[in-house]
Amino acid sequence: MIDSWIVLLPPLLVLALAFTTHRVLLSIFCGIVTASLIFHRGALVASAKTIGLRLWQKSELHTFSSWESLTSGFALYMFLFLLAIGVLINLI
Repeated sequence: MIDSWIVLLPPLLVLALAFTTHRVLLSIFCGIVTASLIFHRGALVASAKTIGLRLWQKSELHTFSSWESLTSGFALYMFLFLLAIGVLINLI
């Protein structure tokens, strides 16, 4: 745990970017990158690895990474729903 004023930088950066650019997702992503860089003390590779791993786990993309997990209940319904939405959007 870092006990310093520098840990306040990511939320302040997110707020400042969101108010100035009006792009909330970009602001949040910049905050995540900044927080990861602070956590890893500026190591770019470790920060990128942590961000990728956390996004992979939290977004549950690992459920679509194998055929067995894809064909299980909820994941299959979600895949078919997203496929149908994509087809409908392309038809419009």
